[in-house]
Amino acid sequence: MVFLLLLEEKNIDNRFVIILICSCIQLIFNLCTTCMFWGDDLKRTYLKDIAYQKIKEKILEGHYLDKNYTSENELVEELQMSRTPIREALQRLQYEGLVKIFSNQGIVFQELSIKETSDLFDLRLAIETFAIRKVVRAFSESDLQILETCLDEQRVAYEREDPRAFMRHDAEFHQHLLRIADNEMFMQIMSNIRDRLFYQGCRIFKKNPNRILHSLEEHIEIISAIKSGDPEAAVSSMEKHLLRGKQTLMS
Repeated sequence: MVFLLLLEEKNIDNRFVIILICSCIQLIFNLCTTCMFWGDDLKRTYLKDIAYQKIKEKILEGHYLDKNYTSENELVEELQMSRTPIREALQRLQYEGLVKIFSNQGIVFQELSIKETSDLFDLRLAIETFAIRKVVRAFSESDLQILETCLDEQRVAYEREDPRAFMRHDAEFHQHLLRIADNEMFMQIMSNIRDRLFYQGCRIFKKNPNRILHSLEEHIEIISAIKSGDPEAAVSSMEKHLLRGKQTLMS
């Protein structure tokens, strides 16, 4: 319609309008071609992300807790996906330290060495004892309600002897403390640390259910220190909790 109006204008050179029409057609063609190629890339990226999320969920839900390994063929069958997105997802998980890929042998779910466990807990100590000081100054009543809810869910997990559920609610508890401290970098780093410790933690709690109860009691002590408004008491409680956790996983 616009082009017809331009053609009817006596003061406009028709050659200009024709050139404009041709340019628009070329632009539309280029956009369609680009979108077609982008569509393939986006689809491939989307499948890769889905595969990553599904495999990671299986790991963190303890799906492989008993056998500690899987294979590419098994994952293709389980996820009903092609090999390419699964391989890309596994490479990402290997980079994050959750799996180890062995050519022609399979995928092993990574158990941390003593040194790796020690390093990860040292990093947790640095981050969480720093953050807890800010929590004491910044927490609200709604924050306390969320933390108390986490404790209630941990109690239920303990009573049901469900280490995986306890680990999930433990992660929520610590993550909310970092959320109160309002440091996005801390939250991202801690998310990866907890993912790497999750598998080993589940195995320890499964063998030693009493450690779940001790961890729950330490969480209660941390909340009491926060409520008291005493940052030094809060730091001391958090430090004791993390050092005991470190000792348990390294024993």
